[in-house]
Amino acid sequence: MSLFVQFLVCILLGSALLKSVNAHKELSKYPFIKGYTGNITCPGRYCGRAEVGAECGACPRGYAPDASSICHRCDSNPSFYDWLYLGFMALVPLVLHWTFIDLFCRPKRCLCLFDLSAFIETVLSAWLTVFLMDPAGKMTVRSCSVEQFSDWYTLFFNPTPDYYDTIYCTQEIVFPL
Repeated sequence: MSLFVQFLVCILLGSALLKSVNAHKELSKYPFIKGYTGNITCPGRYCGRAEVGAECGACPRGYAPDASSICHRCDSNPSFYDWLYLGFMALVPLVLHWTFIDLFCRPKRCLCLFDLSAFIETVLSAWLTVFLMDPAGKMTVRSCSVEQFSDWYTLFFNPTPDYYDTIYCTQEIVFPL
C-alpha cells in the first residue's frame, strides 16, 4: 500500500473512532448537566441552581446550595470565630506595611508619619470593603455558616458524574471568609 492510502485509512479510522466516542459521550450524559431540572438534585456537595430550571453549577457569590440544590442567599451573622478571622486578615496588611516601613525607611524621623499613613490606609480600606459589600451602604456583614471542614476546600469536590465531564462548582461557601 502506498503512503497516501495508509494516510487516508488512518484518517477514516480516526474519524470513526471520534464519532463513536462522541456518541458514547452523548448517551452517557445525565439530565442535570444540560439543565433539565425536574426533581433531580445536582450532583456533588456544592453544586446548585441559581433558579429553578437553571443549569447546575456554582452558586453566585454570597449564596449557598441547600439540600435540594437551590442556591439561597446567606443571611446569617458571622460567629465570634468568624470575626476573629476577619480581624486577623485585616491586621495582616497593617503588620506587613509596618514591617517593611521599619526595614526600608532610613531616616527614622519620618517613621511615625509612614506608620500613621499605613494605619489610615488599612483602616480606610477595611471600612470601605464592609461599606461597599452587599448590602451596600450598610455597615453589616452577612455570612454563610461553616458546617463542614470541606466547606473551605470546595475545589476538591467538583463532581464528575459520567467520569468524563467535570461540573465546576467551586465557590466561596464560607462567604465572606
